Amino acid sequence: MNSRKAMGVRLGWGLADQATSSLTNFAAGLIAARSLPPSEFGSFAIVFSVYVLVLSLCRTISTDPLVVYFSAAPERDWRRGTASATGVAICLGVASGGLCLLAAKAVDSSIGTGLIALGVTLPGLLFQDAWRYAFFAGGRGSKAFLNDLTWGLLLLIWIGFLFSRDLLSVGQLVLGWGITGSIAGVIAAVHGGVTPAPAQSLEWLRRHREFVMRYLGESGVVMVANQLVIVSIAAFGGLAEAGAFRAGQLLFGPLNILFQSSTLVAVPEGARLLSVSTDRLKTFCTLFAASFALTGVLAGVLAWSLPASVGTSILGENWDAARRLVLALTVGSVGAAFYTGAGVGLKSMAAAHLALRSRLIVAPLSLVAATIGAAYLGAYGAVWGMSIVGIAGSFVWWSNFSRALNQHDHRARVAIRNANPTTALQLDDAPISGHPTP
Repeated sequence: MNSRKAMGVRLGWGLADQATSSLTNFAAGLIAARSLPPSEFGSFAIVFSVYVLVLSLCRTISTDPLVVYFSAAPERDWRRGTASATGVAICLGVASGGLCLLAAKAVDSSIGTGLIALGVTLPGLLFQDAWRYAFFAGGRGSKAFLNDLTWGLLLLIWIGFLFSRDLLSVGQLVLGWGITGSIAGVIAAVHGGVTPAPAQSLEWLRRHREFVMRYLGESGVVMVANQLVIVSIAAFGGLAEAGAFRAGQLLFGPLNILFQSSTLVAVPEGARLLSVSTDRLKTFCTLFAASFALTGVLAGVLAWSLPASVGTSILGENWDAARRLVLALTVGSVGAAFYTGAGVGLKSMAAAHLALRSRLIVAPLSLVAATIGAAYLGAYGAVWGMSIVGIAGSFVWWSNFSRALNQHDHRARVAIRNANPTTALQLDDAPISGHPTP
């Protein structure tokens, strides 16, 4: 199989896996929304938010370094990295699960019951997610897909059992979701043939300390900025405008899933291409950005063209407010596609300092623009402000990506000159291959 066809196959497995994973989470949320009273559904939403927060932290400290440093590594190194990364996931799951159990004691409600169920199963849930990324880092996307499919089927069986016995509750739903995910994690480890190594967690964190801290900073900036945007819209425009903003985001939900599924495999692909040459990586990131920009435009056209009856059936009374935001959200999705392409390149190169620098420049500007827009035009003005900054900010991301490529080539040429000075004159125009050292 040639390299382009192999890349296409891996990207296809990434799309299939992310779709399966997203559908599993969506199904759990939909069943909770339809079957639980409003107060209990609110409890489920809070517990799920805790899980998402811990999951984001786990990916940053365990699987992000694995994907960046071990996607182009030999089999032996991949196995060593996978053992350490999955060990980190287990340790974080135990620590965060313990905190959930402690927090549950202070909450005498369905939230507490859900936190107990989450706390008990968090180690297995994080372990399963770590294996997803490990499979993609090792070019085994089909195994990730089959494992997530197994989890989804097990969860359906559990939910069917709860319905048949009229036992559905926040605690039972979260417990079943966590147990089935943990079982899928064990199955993944058996298929992967690697034993987790929790004892190597501190060494893993020490080795990748700089990478982890900077990407933790970037994630923190994103989360804070996103929450402050919602707060500013609600403060200036009221809760109805904040609801319109959320409804508009829901219209582009499938596009966001597509973005997530593609970046899941784009980073390891970028790491493999970097081991060939920086030109290959740059071309890949350019094509990635352009293809998703076009997809964003098509998504916007589709959303705008939806008949009112269809839009109302999806969003109810929020349809008219959401449709008003479609054009601005389309422009924003184009900007997101371009800066995500550069972001994939920076992460593939382990250029965490430049990624953080880009985020620290663009995120505050986006927040300021959204706040000013919300003050004058509510959600409509906020989305336009964010979208315009997103387009302009993509130039910042690509500028830093180009800088990272130049720095990488310079370091490679210096290393080659030091090793063999007689080749110096041959290096000026040669594409440079190589990859950051784990």
